[in-house]
Amino acid sequence: MLPAGLGELTALTAFVEVMDWQRFKNRKQAGSYIGCCPSEHSTGPGQLLGSIDRQGNRRLRSALTEAVWRLLRWEPRWRGFEKWGALLRDKQAGGVRRKKAAIACVRLLFIDLWRLFTGRTTYEALGLRGTRRGEGATAAESPLDPAPTAAA
Repeated sequence: MLPAGLGELTALTAFVEVMDWQRFKNRKQAGSYIGCCPSEHSTGPGQLLGSIDRQGNRRLRSALTEAVWRLLRWEPRWRGFEKWGALLRDKQAGGVRRKKAAIACVRLLFIDLWRLFTGRTTYEALGLRGTRRGEGATAAESPLDPAPTAAA
């Protein structure tokens, strides 16, 4: 099952790039993997957070950025849009503010996918509708089908 609107190509990209979802022990590690965490400049007791560090997986970050805009249409009840959805939908908002909101949603989406694929949560808890992989295609045609097909 995949979230409606995520797309098989995006999901396949996520699975190929991550390989093992269990390697992340917490959500901070997952968010840092895609490079959507703020950079930090700390000295002594002072802490200054800057722009995102972009040190993570660029292909995955790009694919999930596109997925966030698709999810805005197909999964409007997703929990990431509770905080940032109004800003993303507002055409009058500045482009920089919308881009920052989209990147915040990318981080939340990857963390939610990590939680989902490691069994820490359910589709319903995230406000997502799940669709079958390869809907409209046979199981043998779906690239995400974990079971290999036997040659007849």
